Amino acid sequence: MKKICLYLVFIISFFIINVFAKVSMWKFTSNTWARSEHGDEPWADKYYGTVSINGNEPFWSEGKRKFATMIKLTYDVQGTITVLEAYADGINTVVKDVVVEDKWNFSNKKSTVKCKVETITLPGNAFPFSINNKLDK
Repeated sequence: MKKICLYLVFIISFFIINVFAKVSMWKFTSNTWARSEHGDEPWADKYYGTVSINGNEPFWSEGKRKFATMIKLTYDVQGTITVLEAYADGINTVVKDVVVEDKWNFSNKKSTVKCKVETITLPGNAFPFSINNKLDK
């Protein structure tokens, strides 16, 4: 009986303390996306953010063909702002990472993360970047 009780205590403790990460994902194309991860365990004290952008991949939004020019994650850790930005660099994919320190939260003020993407709209089959990686104007 003692072994069964000890086993049940172990199983219950495992589920209470188990590590579950909170992951936020924003996806516009296969190479233009943002991701933020923060552990939900009591001792989690970091956000891990990644942004990726390719300015030559179109996506549809509001019925228009758009291309990303910039993608940004903004972390607000109880008033301390950290920004991770990546700009389209022609036909290449740009990937950037950031680690943001969280603060112990003894108040109701929560840390937040937001994603923003800036775009341009082009008609027809036009692409914003040519092979030489310069913005066509």
